[in-house]
Amino acid sequence: MKKAAIATVTALVMALGGYTTVSGFDKDVQLAIHEADYVAFDTVADIEQHSDLIVQVEFTGDRTLKQWDVEKASESKVQINKVYKGSLNKGDVISVYEAGYQADDNTVVSVEGYNLMSEKGKYVLFLRPFTDGNYIIVGMYQGKYDLNTKALAKEAEQNATYTDLKHQEYFGDRTAAFNKLKKEVLAKYN
Repeated sequence: MKKAAIATVTALVMALGGYTTVSGFDKDVQLAIHEADYVAFDTVADIEQHSDLIVQVEFTGDRTLKQWDVEKASESKVQINKVYKGSLNKGDVISVYEAGYQADDNTVVSVEGYNLMSEKGKYVLFLRPFTDGNYIIVGMYQGKYDLNTKALAKEAEQNATYTDLKHQEYFGDRTAAFNKLKKEVLAKYN
């Protein structure tokens, strides 16, 4: 358990090593996509095995920036609608670390194409506890799926704008793998 938490934090730290800038998240806001070293899952069953908690949630709209020594993430509060695995209850509110954040007024940071949860989504999250009592998403973008979004993910174009990306669930370069997992999640958890 502790090794898994350390591995996730390490992935976030390694994400700081490099990034690409997509032309604009909005007219004035840039999108920095950081790369990370992480486990690529082949099936939802693989993700389930690495998850202590699987829940259907809604984002409450409460999000803050969490900063450790060298890395950052969004700390987002979600309310649980349904528990598929784990010991929490419907109605519980938990904090989840997301692999992306608003760096400043001009930059949004995403790790491996992860897009932050929105208040319009209904998400299935594959989670494991972090050392501080909050939760981390297993496999970054591989552990978060919006049940309200049926459209498959598309890779972001080099000159994409915020309007092009803000409603996409995922905009990294592993869209085929993400879409395969998304179809499995929709079939099992929707």
